[in-house]
Amino acid sequence: SMEADKNDNVNTNKKNVPPPTKSRRIEKSLSPQLPLPKQKQQQTLSYGGINVDPSLNVPDPTDPKRMSYIDQRKRPQVVWMVNLISRLVQEEEDTPCASQADDNVLHLIDIGGGRGDLAIAVAAYFAQEQRPKEYQRLRKVHVTVLDVNESSLQAGQQRAQDAMLDSCMSFKLCDITDRSKVLNILDRGETENYMVYGLHCCGGLSEAAVDLALGLGAKYFCVSTCCFRSNPHLACLSNLADTMVCSPVTPTCDIKQKNDTSSSSVSGTTRHKEEKNSSTSSAPQPQPRQQQQHVHDRDLVSSLAVLVGGQGQHRGIHVLNDMRLAAAQYKCKL
Repeated sequence: SMEADKNDNVNTNKKNVPPPTKSRRIEKSLSPQLPLPKQKQQQTLSYGGINVDPSLNVPDPTDPKRMSYIDQRKRPQVVWMVNLISRLVQEEEDTPCASQADDNVLHLIDIGGGRGDLAIAVAAYFAQEQRPKEYQRLRKVHVTVLDVNESSLQAGQQRAQDAMLDSCMSFKLCDITDRSKVLNILDRGETENYMVYGLHCCGGLSEAAVDLALGLGAKYFCVSTCCFRSNPHLACLSNLADTMVCSPVTPTCDIKQKNDTSSSSVSGTTRHKEEKNSSTSSAPQPQPRQQQQHVHDRDLVSSLAVLVGGQGQHRGIHVLNDMRLAAAQYKCKL
């Protein structure tokens, strides 16, 4: 899925850069699925009477730089992501095979959600009692936050309890690369309906999030990428892409990028084929020279992608995210 943030890292000492024009056009052209608060000069954020504003997580509300960041960037990013997630959920609801059983819960998995700025907003959004008639059939939603920062998770859990959202939320201390632990936490039952999302998944964490979506068979993922040189040990898709340059195999798995994306987004839908292809293919055997050149080129592009406000930054972001999607397609086929 997609991403709300234009830049790939946060520096409150830098001049804030306005969101891309493309994103603004896209937001206006896509109607929200449930009532969303007005985004123009919005100073607080609430859904169904529940205050979910990111400013509640600011240690020092008198810090002008931090509050400026909340007003100009964080709050609009949360609203943008909630809007996108709601549209993806509605797409799933509109599919003929979507079950309408009361116990059919859609599990939304927030990767690296920490204190729950986005997760709590998502949970409150879908917990609203007053909905338009055409959206009253939306299934139940449970939000699970996975993070490795225990103190942040505890703070998020407390906020969820204060907002009376703890019944539809879980905060779990977990490394998402530990797949067996993740599956145990999610407690997969007969109905396995998942969406994986994340806001500011730093570097390789965004790739691990997409990889988790593929492993779960999630129909959608919505990942906001940033800090492309962080967490290289999690960059499973980049590592796969380094070997793909040596293979003529073209992936056929249907992972389609959505058109409603901003310049720093990775998003898509996954559809796993039931039938096995009659011709089997193995992972490509890397040729050292080609692979080394690709690693070198990728390193140069990632340096450009983290150059905040630099010329060519957004093109670098597009290139890296397209590479990740191509690797995800290839892995889905394998």
